[in-house]
Amino acid sequence: ESKILHGIGKPEEWASKLTPAAYRALLDRVELDFALQNPSYVKPGQPVELKVDLKRVDSLLVKVFEIQTFNYYTTHRQPVDQAVDLDGLTATHERTLKTAADPARRVRHTLALPEITRRGVYVVELIGGGVSSRALLNVGHLESVSLPTPVGQALLVLNDAGETVKNAAVWIEGREFAADANGLVLLPFSENPGVRFAVLRDGDFCSPEQIRHLGEQYAFSAGIHLDPQALPRRNTAAMILRPDFRIHGIPLDPAQLGA
Repeated sequence: ESKILHGIGKPEEWASKLTPAAYRALLDRVELDFALQNPSYVKPGQPVELKVDLKRVDSLLVKVFEIQTFNYYTTHRQPVDQAVDLDGLTATHERTLKTAADPARRVRHTLALPEITRRGVYVVELIGGGVSSRALLNVGHLESVSLPTPVGQALLVLNDAGETVKNAAVWIEGREFAADANGLVLLPFSENPGVRFAVLRDGDFCSPEQIRHLGEQYAFSAGIHLDPQALPRRNTAAMILRPDFRIHGIPLDPAQLGA
């Protein structure tokens, strides 16, 4: 069966090794599968192409759907997967290819997708021979690094090249926070800290991310020095107090304690 599918030798030689019913089933079988070697992520600017294995598919309908990621992420609060519901959506691009070949052969085709030219999440759906198959493509990616500050949790959004996204915004818990002039997005500390689903945005391009939203974690300590030799003589002595007030390990002005 494998030799027949891959066109090795003469088909009639291998067909004799199968029962007539098995050979007929092999000839009638329709296959439309994306190759396992296909990427799920493509860097912006790179040509996009997918490898497809076809058998007994004479005409292939190619549909490309661009997902409106911000709406999807904020509604479903999870990344897009291949099971995304496309009902009611119109394909961004659609074309038909002629792919006729020997019905006994499984043939690998390289499908170029020049329609995909910008960052985004795309579903490529192929239909032919009464069957269909989908592939999910992520073109571009955003990620963030964060650190606590005295006034909140600062996030820096980075693109694929590791560059700061100056006009970034972060959606979390139903609110969106825009970056300042330095590209820093400041989140207020949470009253219910923990891992939260967030959406990083650069214009109309978005990426989902799990962010550990920090709460207000204060620590107060003090260094105290008292000269014990001064007490027996006067029963009183000067005490030196050095307060230390911090949030997430970052020093704060102790004067804020009285605020």
